[in-house]
Parts: sequence; structure tokens; C-alpha cells
Amino acid sequence: MNELEQDKRYVFGDMIIVATTDFDFNPILKISTDDGNVIVMPSSDNKIIVKSTANK
Repeated sequence: MNELEQDKRYVFGDMIIVATTDFDFNPILKISTDDGNVIVMPSSDNKIIVKSTANK
């Protein structure tokens, strides 16, 4: 399995994907498109937080 490199930009179609970490070194996945952005990150209770914005 291939792993994403931290802070490297991956381009797929109109998406730009960046894998990074927060101040506590938790993984964060940022996905940007022409229509908006999505941020995916773990929460403290083993759930996933998804935040999204639209550019309209």
C-alpha cells in the first residue's frame, strides 16, 4: 500500500489533496476542489470529523 507523504500536494482531476498533521501530530487530510474544501481529521473518541465549505 502506498502512503501519502506529509505536506506534499497530490493532484487528481480538479482535486488537490494534502496530508498533514495538527499540533498534536494527529493526521489531517485536506481536499480542495473548484467547488469547495473538505477537511478530514480524527476526534478524541475514535470518530472522524469532516468539515466542508462551498465556494458558491
